[in-house]
Amino acid sequence: MESSKTLLAECKSRLQEGGVMHHPFLKRMEAGQLRKERMPDFVAQWYKVSQSHRTAFRGMVGNPKIADENILCDLTRILMEEYGEGDRKKMHVRLLNRMLTVSGLTVDDVAHVKPLPSIAAFSRTVSEVWREGEPATAFGLHFGLEYLASAQQVYFSRGMKKYDFLSPYSRKYFNLHAEAETRHVAVSERGFLSYANNPADRIKLLQGIEQASVLLNNMWGEFDSFLFPASQPSLRTAPLQRAEYKAPRR
Repeated sequence: MESSKTLLAECKSRLQEGGVMHHPFLKRMEAGQLRKERMPDFVAQWYKVSQSHRTAFRGMVGNPKIADENILCDLTRILMEEYGEGDRKKMHVRLLNRMLTVSGLTVDDVAHVKPLPSIAAFSRTVSEVWREGEPATAFGLHFGLEYLASAQQVYFSRGMKKYDFLSPYSRKYFNLHAEAETRHVAVSERGFLSYANNPADRIKLLQGIEQASVLLNNMWGEFDSFLFPASQPSLRTAPLQRAEYKAPRR
């Protein structure tokens, strides 16, 4: 059996070379191709992604099947950062609220926006896997999302800088996450290596990582078709009516 470190390197290489980490949608966002009038649509949908991830991640920390105290410590560290290390002004949701404000939206506005089907699927899957799933699968999903986000947030951060109406204060959320995800990956690698040491957990770990790729690939594809075609209407005025994507069962 190959070493845990070798498996980690191979997983990272596959994610780097796959089409999800550097999806065309992310490159369009980086290039600043999103029209200003569509920014509220992006922000509203991204708020839902962030909200569902944060809520489900709390469930992962509380998953009774995860008994490794070292892994729980690392997960709690990431969760604490999400909540500003106890400083309410630095909570990441408060920083994202700045993007709502500059986009002319309120939290109540977002609550009435229909999420894209891929976001609904993402929300449902991370909630189920992190709250009730097997530890190795749950951690694999976590690691995959963190590693892919380490590129995604850089693309977003670079793109937001291209809009004159977004001040450094307004886009603080994206700037912060462009740096934070790299730290989260480093922390999460320890958990990956721990689960990879157990042959029985390896398959589950890799299944979780694959789930992350599937969920984000569907999300980026749907964001792309929703935000960039000129004929696509604003979701706030014409909510999408599509069958919700069903994440494959493993």
